[in-house]
Amino acid sequence: MAEFLRLKIRGIRSVGDDESNAHYIEFLKPCTLIAGPNGTGKTTIIEAMNYITTGVLPLGNYSTFVQSIEMAQKTRVDASITLEFLDVKRRKCTAVRRMTASLKNSKSTYGKDEFTLSIKHPDGTERSISSKAVDFDRVMLNHLGVPKAILNYVIFCHQEESTWPLSEPKELKKKFDEIFELTKFVTAQDHMRKMVTGYKKDKLVILERRRRCEDMIKIKYEAKKVFDECTEKKNEMRAKLDEMTQMQTQLINEKAQLEKQISHIEKTLKQYEQKEFELKTAASNLQVLRVPSYHGAEEQLRNEIQEIENDGQVRSIEAERQNCKVEIDRIVQNLHRITNEKRKLEDLISQMMADAKHRDSIVEEINKMEEQLRSELNINSDTLFIEALQLAIDEKQLQLAEILES
Repeated sequence: MAEFLRLKIRGIRSVGDDESNAHYIEFLKPCTLIAGPNGTGKTTIIEAMNYITTGVLPLGNYSTFVQSIEMAQKTRVDASITLEFLDVKRRKCTAVRRMTASLKNSKSTYGKDEFTLSIKHPDGTERSISSKAVDFDRVMLNHLGVPKAILNYVIFCHQEESTWPLSEPKELKKKFDEIFELTKFVTAQDHMRKMVTGYKKDKLVILERRRRCEDMIKIKYEAKKVFDECTEKKNEMRAKLDEMTQMQTQLINEKAQLEKQISHIEKTLKQYEQKEFELKTAASNLQVLRVPSYHGAEEQLRNEIQEIENDGQVRSIEAERQNCKVEIDRIVQNLHRITNEKRKLEDLISQMMADAKHRDSIVEEINKMEEQLRSELNINSDTLFIEALQLAIDEKQLQLAEILES
């Protein structure tokens, strides 16, 4: 708590305004007793203490407090009250309140001058406060740590007002409210109620903002999930499209090769049919060459056979018959081989047609998915799909970021 050290009074009531006439009081511990007969200045000391601490003048004016010009026999009186004390933080403070009384045009005027408060900190630094810059009364009460009502009504109470505890209940309640600062308490309580109400409203607003932010975060995560899924599907579709394109190129090449093979097979079949026709012709010729049964003697038949064998035309026909037989065997073998190759080629063509249908179904699925995404994201059909999809996703992310920041 605060502690008074010393008091200096100059130019107050009967105290002269010269330094030689100034009154000095050293306050004792734990108590200072001010005693003396009437007229020795006890009340002046109490009033000076009340004024230096609270700024309250006795009877509310300077004319009865500052030494009169007639008594001082001067045209100007400079009065001051200086109080040295330790504040609630045990810092040494020096407060000075200055007043003046002057004579102008045979008329006395009274007023106050600048008030100052010097504060010395424990590290040795000093700081001065002027009444021109701050509310001096409030600063003094803050350093003393005592409410103004206690100083006015209890500690520095004037003897003429010391009977206030016996006053009317309404006036008594008013003074007690000031002493115990109930008005401030009620005001603070009302302010706290308003703050609590405001905090509850702010809480609801914050909770609503939090809910909206959580919803926006969920939407953002869902959008990111959709974006990732679309990106994954896009990559899969692009890989499948590349695979189908590669397969299509391969099938085109294989188709060209198969067409060449089929052309070769058709040519071979024509050759086979030609040979088969020649074979049938040779067989017909062979039937023509057969003769009916011989009815002559055996010796005569042998001679005729010998003659036929020796005939060059017959030998030529026999050789041709053997050659036809060999050619028929070769053609039959080629026919079996070509038939097997034809069956394999037909199987390969069926597999290629199935792969082509599968590719067409994948392309159709990709087109449907692209149309669905264009419809959901409002993408123009004239715009490149991949670039438009990326722009739409970036726009959604920017909107989510703006909502979260707001």
